[in-house]
Parts: sequence; structure tokens; C-alpha cells
Amino acid sequence: MHGAFLSGLREAAKIRMAMERQQHMKR
Repeated sequence: MHGAFLSGLREAAKIRMAMERQQHMKR
């Protein structure tokens, strides 16, 4: 359970970083 939760958090952080990168690239 904890492993899945941590993996989900890791993926969420990756998506967040990717979205921020896209926003910076657009600028």
C-alpha cells in the first residue's frame, strides 16, 4: 500500500514538473 502511494506521488511530481517545463517552453 505504502509503495503504491509513494509511486503515485512520484508520478504526480513528474507530471507537475513536466507541466511546468511546458509552460516555461511556451514562454
